Formats: sequence, structure tokens, C-alpha cells
Amino acid sequence: MLRLRIVFVLLFVATGACNCENAGPNNGPGKSDTGTLPDSGPSDATTDGSPPGDGSTNPDATEGDGGGDSGDPDASQCVLNGNACVAATDCCSGSCSAEGLCERVTCESAGAACTADAACCSTRCSKNDGTVGLCLVPRATCAADGAACTAAGDCCALSCAGGVCDPTLACMSRGGACAVAADCCSNVCEGGTCGAGAAICLSAGETCAFGTECCSKACTDVGGAMRCEAANSCKAIGEACTNDDGCCGKVCNGGFCADFRGTGSEACLIVGEPCADNKDCCSFACVGDGSGQKSCGATGGCQSFGELCQDDQICCNQDGRCNDVSIKGACELFTGSTWGRCTRLSGNLPGGAVCNDGFPSGSQCCGGSTYCIETQSGVSKCWGQITMCAPGEPNCCVPTGGACLISEHCCNDGICAPDMMGKLVCNPVTCIDDGFACMDNSQCCGGYCNSTGFCGPEMCVADGGACQDDAQCCTMVCDQSTNTCGRCADIGEMCAANDDCCAGFCNPASMMCDRPPMCVPTTGACRFHAQCCTTRCVDGSCDRQCLPDGQTCTFDGDCCTNYCDPTTNMCGQTPNPCTGVGGACGGAEDCCTGLICRSGVCQIVG
Repeated sequence: MLRLRIVFVLLFVATGACNCENAGPNNGPGKSDTGTLPDSGPSDATTDGSPPGDGSTNPDATEGDGGGDSGDPDASQCVLNGNACVAATDCCSGSCSAEGLCERVTCESAGAACTADAACCSTRCSKNDGTVGLCLVPRATCAADGAACTAAGDCCALSCAGGVCDPTLACMSRGGACAVAADCCSNVCEGGTCGAGAAICLSAGETCAFGTECCSKACTDVGGAMRCEAANSCKAIGEACTNDDGCCGKVCNGGFCADFRGTGSEACLIVGEPCADNKDCCSFACVGDGSGQKSCGATGGCQSFGELCQDDQICCNQDGRCNDVSIKGACELFTGSTWGRCTRLSGNLPGGAVCNDGFPSGSQCCGGSTYCIETQSGVSKCWGQITMCAPGEPNCCVPTGGACLISEHCCNDGICAPDMMGKLVCNPVTCIDDGFACMDNSQCCGGYCNSTGFCGPEMCVADGGACQDDAQCCTMVCDQSTNTCGRCADIGEMCAANDDCCAGFCNPASMMCDRPPMCVPTTGACRFHAQCCTTRCVDGSCDRQCLPDGQTCTFDGDCCTNYCDPTTNMCGQTPNPCTGVGGACGGAEDCCTGLICRSGVCQIVG
């Protein structure tokens, strides 16, 4: 499986360009006609503050000494497209035309095998096993080549020229010449020179010597010069920004993503921020994505204290204080923003709060240590008071539609996720999965209601059509006696045998379909969804409940595809080469960095 990686590399084969600071003739201030990339000098790698996190170096980041000389090009530097070359090795693109000019070459699309970033159109090759990997999709929060921009950081290529993302150029580091702010990686141009402004760390594209200097905690070699990579799915604390939405914390203050971590036990990083260790994160989950970088990941259910929110109901603090459930926390909004962070209740921890050993909370769960349970993500969380019963008690679970804080509250291996009103409930249904009846496209999770009145593509066989198995039929029922597609009878409809019924049980007393005396547990044999306790039959066995594409999710483990898009919080098709928190796995090699495969699920280590 794949897991989303956001990484910055200036070498853009997809556009036939090398993102070197010099970009050929007439490229404006600070860009010479040599097509080579000089180092901006050691001063570019300094910072006037501390980078986010605990100051430790990201083990997945590359470090170096800051590059080469500041004079003529040498063998470690490359030539941009359109500039003179003698051999293919001279060119950033790796191709020198018969006319002696560096030229564009074919690149690999997402999902293709790769051994280096330069092979991919996205310039992002995730080498999960260290040698051969897969090309990833472009960074989700950046604009494609040719799109409108106002700053270098808006663009996947980290270059904005004339209001357009231009992959043939590269943003200038601190101390480089500039005409406008967009020329600079920091988006600060002061008196014709790129400056630092109020930055506390180095933004993507800046020259660097160590990963800890970069906001992303990742410094990599690009054409002989060390540059800060971009962070994962959002801009990290201290990164140059032009609007709130691009920042992990949804606050762009004075041109840089705001730092609002607080102090002491409140000083944790929200989902999306670069990290080095689980304890850095409010979610207690510092996870790689098969690409080298690590960031704080979501672990499902309600939002623990410190995590991002827009209203109270998504926060774990709504479980209330131990001695008075009427006293609840809140989602404390940032000044002038629709976003904020979940506040911390005084006293012991409420339901849904992280309670792992080593997590710097300073408290234990309401109810004591037995109320700290391990969840699907591998992170231990407090059971809380919402169920009015203790974990492990018979029938101590929340039925479908009932309020919950974590999926472990839900009966029959259910999912705790937001409903259409944003309230956390067990097994919310906001769209219809493929194979079930529909009236129009808007009702279907996949966005298509076919001509037979069922969600899914037209390729399925309508009632009366020939079939060999259930999967061929729009109704998901193939009558084995006639080898034709039909439909199973719902509960309350007449039947002659168990196979006539969707639930797999024809009540002999009434000769009507009824609920079976006992549902089939997870991994048990089944033919229809209704036979399973989880109401989900996959390939002949009952599977765990999960959310289809298009439904709102809280983490990867909620989704049938094992991918909850961090930019939309909806289940979708995963674009990455390893499985994230809570996703299904067959072995440790399936899981992203920082996870183990335990009982068929990728879980947090520790």
C-alpha cells in the first residue's frame, strides 16, 4: 500500500528542467546564463531560531556540508534545459540533444517503478526497501507547473516567475539577489537581497547544512548543493506561506506558518508536522511514508488535546471531567480563524485521550489504568465514560448510530467516524457503496448510479443476465441453479430457503427472511453482507467494518482502501507505497517507517 509523501527536490525531469538557481540567459536578478548552480555560501545555512520539535535530527533526512564553490561550474553541477552541453551527464535532465542543448526527457508517472527522484514526473521516488521504489504523486498542497502563484512556496517546483509556476528556475536562498519577494524561497526580498524576515527555520529550497536547520527537518543534495526539502502534506511550523490553508496549523502569520505549540506537556506537534519521535506528536504517532521523511500521523477517533479542530464535538474533551461529566473542554479557536486546538481538561484524562507509557501527559485515565486500552492504531487511549460501562464487560459497546470517541467503543468491530453533521458516531453512513440500490449519482460513494439502479459501473450484469458468481451481478446475487443474476430477499420478505435471503436465514416458522440467530464473526465464512456481525462480506469471509471512498474519516484505518486523504479527511485511493496507521498488512514490509505489522494491522511501535 501507499502512503502520501511530500518531498521537495529541485531536479524536475517531468518538465525537462533542473531547478538550479541559475537558469540561462535573461532570467532576472541573481540568475546567470551559465545554467549551473553555485552555492550561496555558509551564511545561507544559518537560522535565527530553533526549528520545530525537540531539536533532534530526523533520521530519515539527508545531511551535508553545504555544497561546492561559488565560482565556475564543476562536475557536481548540472546544466538546465536549453543550455549548451557536450554530453548527457552535463544536463540536469540527463539528455543532451544532437544540437548540443540540454533537452526534456520522458518521465515515469505515479505508480511506476523508480530508483531515483529524477525518474519520476513528480520528482518523488519512494524507495521503501532502499533500492527500487514507486513514483509518487506530486505534493498535494502545491501548484503544478504553469499554474498561477504568488510565492515560490506555492509551486511544486518551488519557483514562481511572473505569477506562474516555472520549473526551469529555482527560488533564491538567503543572501541571493532578488527583484520581488517571489524570487526568494523565504518570500522576503529586502533591498534587492533575499532575507530571513521573521523565520525561525529554513524554508523549502533554502541552502542548508543539516536537517535540523530546515522547517521540514530534511536537507538533501540537489545538483551538488544541499537544499531544504518541503514537508509532507502541509507546510511545517516556520515555513514561508501566503495563506492559512497551506499550513499544518492553519495559521499563516507574518508570512510564516505560526508556532502555537505551547510549553511543557502542551508542547506537542499536530498531525502533519515533521517529527523525530512519537512523543513529539499530540497523537503519539511519528510515522514515515516510505520516502524518508516522518511526520505526525492521525490515529483515529476524537482529537486529543492540542490537535486541530473547528468545533467542540470532534474533541476528546467532550467526554467531560472524571468527577463531573458536565464540565467539558472546548475547541479553542485561533484569533480571527475558524480553526483552533482542542483544549486540555484538568485532572485525569478523558475518553479518547492518549495514555501510552512515555506520553508526556502527566495523568492517567478516568477510572484508572484498566481504562487505558490499546486501539487499532497501536496507540493506547482512554476508554472514558461515554459507554457507562467498563472496558471488557459483556455487551459493553455502542450500537450503530450511537455517540463514540474511539472505534473500540463500537459493537461488532465498528468504525467511529463523523456523520454528516460532524458528530462522531458508530458506523456513519453518508453514501451508498457499490452494489446497492440508488436513485442518483449523488447518493453513491463512487459517484455513479448505473442504469440498473445500483451504485457502480455499467459493467455489472443486470437482473436476468448470465453469471457465474455473485461479484458479476449488480445485485451481488447470482442464482447458482439458473446461473442468472437476481436479487436476495430482504428481512420480512417471503423465502423458500436460506440462500434466498440476504441475511442467509429463512425462518422456517414464518417462511420469511429473518435475522440469523447468530451473526458470523470477523474472518468467518459468508455469502451476503447481512450474515456478518460487521455487515461486510468480502471474498467469502466476514471482514472488519470500514468506510468506502468518499466518506469522512479520522485516519487510514477507517477506510476500506487503508487511506484517509489528509487534505480532505475523506477515504480515497492511496497514492503511496506503504501502509499507514491502522491499515491492513501481511508483514512488516507492508508498513511505513515507525509501524509494525501486528495481527494483520500496521500499528505504532511503542
